[in-house]
Amino acid sequence: MQKLDVDALTHGLCTKSEKIRALSGAGFGRTEIAKYLGITYQHVYNVLAKLAKYLGITYQHVYNVLAKLPKASDSKEAGSKSGSNSTKRKAHVELTSAHLCAAGFEAAAKWVLDDKGIKLDRAVPSGQAVYAFAVAGIVKYVGVAKLDIKRRLYGYKVPGPTQKTNVRVRPLIRTALEQGSEVEILVAKPLGGEWNGLPIDQVAGLEAGLIRRFAPPWNVQGTGLQYATVDDL
Repeated sequence: MQKLDVDALTHGLCTKSEKIRALSGAGFGRTEIAKYLGITYQHVYNVLAKLAKYLGITYQHVYNVLAKLPKASDSKEAGSKSGSNSTKRKAHVELTSAHLCAAGFEAAAKWVLDDKGIKLDRAVPSGQAVYAFAVAGIVKYVGVAKLDIKRRLYGYKVPGPTQKTNVRVRPLIRTALEQGSEVEILVAKPLGGEWNGLPIDQVAGLEAGLIRRFAPPWNVQGTGLQYATVDDL
């Protein structure tokens, strides 16, 4: 655990519990987290166990899911193998559909070509959701449907003139399909929650967290963001 990594991950977080969840989500072990935060191993365990209870799953499930997500160390190892230019070129952590499915996302549908452009190969569930577009298993875009996922995805099929994101991303989807790649749609519906009696929008929070940590390329192209790097994590 390097200080640069953990300082960036915990920046702006007020409570120990928030920092524990952030560091665990980044792939750091319980012993490492306890040492960095100056707390007991049991404290770390209790926070993660409470999260498991809230979600209605076992602690081991929480730990296993977090362990399957890409880690900052994975990027470091990739960078160290790239040769003498590795110190000049920062590696980003690549997010895959397998990582999202392991964390609780579900494969909802696929984009396919039709005579008018693109369409869904089947119906998708309704309601609020976080969604991701994965091309050949690599996540290219993450978005949020604050009202209804069906309506949100329809906007990519028939974008309105003021829907800048839909207008920008739609041709990217079509190009990927025309090149023979599979474009999968993955969906998650996080539970609502609260923090110290205040409401938390976990749908918006999950979208923001994924974009901040992994900077999917189609999100980056529209915002001017840079890829998440080892130094940023």
